[in-house]
Amino acid sequence: MYKILIGIPTRGRVTVPLAQFLQKQKYDICYATSEISVSCARIEICRYFLNRDYTHLFMVDDDIWLEKDAIDKLLSHDKDVIIVGCLINQGKIALNAYKKDFEQCLVGTSGLSEIDVGGLGACLVKKDVIRSLNLHTCFAIKHDKDLKLAFGEDYTFCKSVKELGYKIYCDFDIKSDHLKVCSLKEMWGMIV
Repeated sequence: MYKILIGIPTRGRVTVPLAQFLQKQKYDICYATSEISVSCARIEICRYFLNRDYTHLFMVDDDIWLEKDAIDKLLSHDKDVIIVGCLINQGKIALNAYKKDFEQCLVGTSGLSEIDVGGLGACLVKKDVIRSLNLHTCFAIKHDKDLKLAFGEDYTFCKSVKELGYKIYCDFDIKSDHLKVCSLKEMWGMIV
């Protein structure tokens, strides 16, 4: 039997769509403030998770909308690490999933695919994976020589997981949205 913890690194607020998603869940929820940084909030959630008898951690950011049975769909794949394909804005609307050599998965990708790096906006991880990670480094943010952001904690988490020999998958079929000032999903629909 699975025992899931939903972990939310929050900036002190949760969007209405995420609150509606959470109301429909049967799993425990842990909030951690990211007032210091989202990396610190993720570490706090992982520590809480490891000190209890949960089998899986579902991390979901406070600006994500998901269909109500997203967690159960992810569980059905029985993968060590699996993310939900979400739209992101990188100067263009794109997906939060990358194949080898940092090739971005295309908007419209469907099915279940192994990926190299993915965003942690909605991610299910088995306890053995979290237990194996060095929590002090796996959520590190990397900067280039000019101190500009080179890679976020999503990237270092995925690289740490891969170095331990685990595979990362993305389910592109789960309905999701990344809520910013406006919906990236709606923006994409307006330009396509």
